[in-house]
Amino acid sequence: MEHLSEVARTCYMDLQAITTAGVQCFPPSYDIAAFFIKRYHRGLIEVICQLIDMGLNARDIITLMIWIGDIKTSFAETLGVDLQSVGPLMKTDVETDLLKTCHGQVESNVRELMGNMVKTEQEEWNSQQPPECDVKGKYYTPVGINLFQIIDQNIQALAPLGLPTKMKVLKICLGALDEFQRKYRNALDGYYKDAVAGRIEPPCCVLYIIAIANSCRSCVEFTEQLKKRMCMELNESTLDKEFETGFKSVAEEFDKIGLHCCDILVDVLFTDLKKVLGGLMTRDAWFSQPMVLVGTVEGTILDFNGDFSKLKPAYHTYVIVQCQQRVIESYLLALCSKRMVLKKDKEREKAAEYIVDESRKMSAMFLRLSHACNPRYTQLIEMMAEVIKSKQEYLPLDISSLANKHREVNEGHVVALLAMRGDMSKAQVTKMLQSTVLGKTEEEEEGEGARPGRRREEKNILAQISVKNHWGLLK
Repeated sequence: MEHLSEVARTCYMDLQAITTAGVQCFPPSYDIAAFFIKRYHRGLIEVICQLIDMGLNARDIITLMIWIGDIKTSFAETLGVDLQSVGPLMKTDVETDLLKTCHGQVESNVRELMGNMVKTEQEEWNSQQPPECDVKGKYYTPVGINLFQIIDQNIQALAPLGLPTKMKVLKICLGALDEFQRKYRNALDGYYKDAVAGRIEPPCCVLYIIAIANSCRSCVEFTEQLKKRMCMELNESTLDKEFETGFKSVAEEFDKIGLHCCDILVDVLFTDLKKVLGGLMTRDAWFSQPMVLVGTVEGTILDFNGDFSKLKPAYHTYVIVQCQQRVIESYLLALCSKRMVLKKDKEREKAAEYIVDESRKMSAMFLRLSHACNPRYTQLIEMMAEVIKSKQEYLPLDISSLANKHREVNEGHVVALLAMRGDMSKAQVTKMLQSTVLGKTEEEEEGEGARPGRRREEKNILAQISVKNHWGLLK
């Protein structure tokens, strides 16, 4: 392909001499300029055919296509010679086949590069050194930058061949990203499972999962930037439906992988806390040592947050909210599991006091870490604590207040709380519940006015806790 510029230069100089001086040496009837233009046109076709017969790779095809376009443009603008009027330098079917070959090779190269990128990332995850930080102090891996450099380089390389080719390359890259995402997530899952099983011992596992999450978030941003840039280049506010769907799918999948990393981080934290949370509402580990277990939970979360703070803001918020929900879920599950019985009034009062204090302490910590955390669960736990310590004569009112304020509270939850009190028989509980809002039929409830807060949250924590055989707790 190196001699193409020399061919173009020679043809240009020869035709320049013919069109300026040569025509004066022949009678006009000879139309000598047209004669030589046809001869040189035929010669250029022969050169092109020889190159094609040799077999061209994608880079060569791009170079040849650009060269043909430059020849036609420069000859027309500077010599006034319209080669296209003589005939195409390349037949349409030949051009189509070459572009098909080029697209196929580009796709193969892009997929290979992206596949190698997954392998390179996997090697980096096992590094003895922590990941690098960006200017904002957030961990990252170079995968996002490298991915979109590959895409941009290929789009720009084929852009001179025209808009259809450019959009074809974009489609190829979006498809390759889909395959990359599957491989990347599988690699991530394999890495985490091997670490948990002890097959590998990466010293910076948590830090690299944070870096992977951040890189996925960057990929979401890069995807949106690429889409915006393509819209600007096309002078359109939106792309065709196929490309809109493609960009949306890529961005959503990167975000899913990022959130999956966040879920892994939460799992790692709560694996450490499993034994501690299992001691909640037990006499030995919790009642006899007020605030100790919750202090351990708080200390562990704050310790992990030293690493979690290296997450990008959206993912850091997600992780903290998930941590709050997991702690609350563990606390509510403990309240509804009858892990101890409080038969004395003083014990019930003390337990309720501990519950309220711990709930407020945890709520304050989570709100310090993220304002997205929900304080409503503090109120829910405090009202449940009130049921535990309340005098029997006030229980119907307290239970109705709890059920009215928190629509997700059901009979099973209340029976579990009463079983923890240990001062009522099954018959007493059954009779008492009939006098509360929980004991009323839907028709009776509608007649008196529907319970407030009738709409449930999409993912209400207490609604996920089912108390099996709750009447059996009253034995």
